[in-house]
Amino acid sequence: MRLRHIFLYLTTLYPSAYAAGQDNIEGLFWNLIPLGLLGAFYIFFIRPQQKEEEQIKQMQNQLEVKTEIMTQFGVIGIIVALKNEWVKINVGNDHCFWIQRKKVRSILPKGTLSELK
Repeated sequence: MRLRHIFLYLTTLYPSAYAAGQDNIEGLFWNLIPLGLLGAFYIFFIRPQQKEEEQIKQMQNQLEVKTEIMTQFGVIGIIVALKNEWVKINVGNDHCFWIQRKKVRSILPKGTLSELK
């Protein structure tokens, strides 16, 4: 029943295809191509981006003191303190600064900073 409603809706949107004497199936086919492209766009581009954002947000909520991190702008450091939406990181030689929690891009394996020195 729903398919019939969709078909009737599409015929009212594109009456020129039927006025020209085209076959109903052919007209329906050409009307469904844009819907298929939108579906493919969602599956291949939008949904993976949403999953990645969910994983990053989950990682940002699990931050702890003494975790080695990398920020969105490439600064590597160790978390010294956490406050609500702020993270204080030590970047070496007791140089610390506060960044927003959402700017933390990844958690590094333990020992990464000692390897870089």
